[in-house]
Amino acid sequence: MFEGMKNIFMVGIEGSGMRGLAYLFAKQGFDVAGEDDTAAERREIDGYTIVPQADAAAAVRAADVLVYSDAVRSDHQLRILAEEQGIKQMPYQEALGVFAKQYTTLAVTGTHGKSSTTAMLAHILVEAGYDPTVLVGASLDAFGGRNARAGKGEYFVVEADEYRRHFLALEPTQMIITSIDFDHPDYFTSLEDVELAYSEFISRLADDGSVVVLSDVVKEHSDVKWPTQTVRVGVEAGRDIVMALPGKHMQQNASLAVALTAVLGIDKGQASLSLTTFSGLKRRMEKIGVIGAVPVYSDYGHHPQEIEATLAGAKDFFAGKKIGVLVEPHMIERLVTFFEGFSRSLEAADAIMLCPVFYPKGREGEISDAPGKLLTDLQGKGKTATLLDSYDTLPAVLQKFAQQVDVIIAFTAGHLDAHLREQFKNAAPPNLRLSGEELGRYQV
Repeated sequence: MFEGMKNIFMVGIEGSGMRGLAYLFAKQGFDVAGEDDTAAERREIDGYTIVPQADAAAAVRAADVLVYSDAVRSDHQLRILAEEQGIKQMPYQEALGVFAKQYTTLAVTGTHGKSSTTAMLAHILVEAGYDPTVLVGASLDAFGGRNARAGKGEYFVVEADEYRRHFLALEPTQMIITSIDFDHPDYFTSLEDVELAYSEFISRLADDGSVVVLSDVVKEHSDVKWPTQTVRVGVEAGRDIVMALPGKHMQQNASLAVALTAVLGIDKGQASLSLTTFSGLKRRMEKIGVIGAVPVYSDYGHHPQEIEATLAGAKDFFAGKKIGVLVEPHMIERLVTFFEGFSRSLEAADAIMLCPVFYPKGREGEISDAPGKLLTDLQGKGKTATLLDSYDTLPAVLQKFAQQVDVIIAFTAGHLDAHLREQFKNAAPPNLRLSGEELGRYQV
């Protein structure tokens, strides 16, 4: 893998992909250390070390290779130091590609649903005794709260990120494509650009490999260069799969996972049955607290299609109940580009609270009137919509908001999730177990 290397230093180590890869490197015997802006003191986690900034330079000097996250620019002081010391550097996605070469790689990608589908695929393989190694973009209780699993089998199940064409560092043996949509407008210029990226990724598939995809996705994206070994899955294929996750989109994700495991030789009935014990991922319709009798869920949805699909599932499951939504726009550029989609998707909610925009590192000063326009647009459609100016007032405002609804869903890919968990940290944990009757209601 890293021939002749022993010490790996990772800059931005607490990002989801980075910390998962750090764990997997450590499990394979590497000495792994890393730094992150949020680290105030030295900590040992899962076999690797997080060092504070004051100690980072010495750790870099001892490293054989420096791996850096997408958020770390070339002028970062530790990257400059590594260059001065002649230490090999590589971005996260390249390091992931090198790691994956040890395995038969099963890659799951798509604009929406890739984390859930990756976790479902991994769950089926674990239950079937294949003992896979796994890296997914969200944490799972089944993995001890991690987003990675170190197995001893031949398969590496990995969530493959299309952003900036990062997935082109992988050479998958089999792949799932959950969906194709225009997203990441800070990188992709159009839907055609996105489709081209997926065609490039498909071209990296092993000669005897297959692409598992919904039949509607193939029809809607005819310009993608679909291979001969394309396994088309009907959009209703997952309707009989029972899981503790609401929504037709989740059943479709499950059907894709089942279809790929069938390619590997696992009986479809066995695979489907194993998903009844799949408990889901963190921040994917995850119940994180209760306000009075009102349950509060956290969901990573930050694109209109994701919000629309999650709300459709919630409306089915919580039939007849009022659903309140907290929305944390993830980047101004995404909100502006998909303004009409956000407005349309949020119409399904009974009450909406628009929270402060999340800004990625380096873009905190961006200003736009898009949040105010979205609020006015929703109010003009007769929706109960309010604006949260600051998270400092969230506890009091949320108490009043909960009086208007029966269920609250927070769509957050940024800071809102942490603020909500802080509010509930001293409360008794919510009852996450579902009764048999409730589980049956998830079956569409």
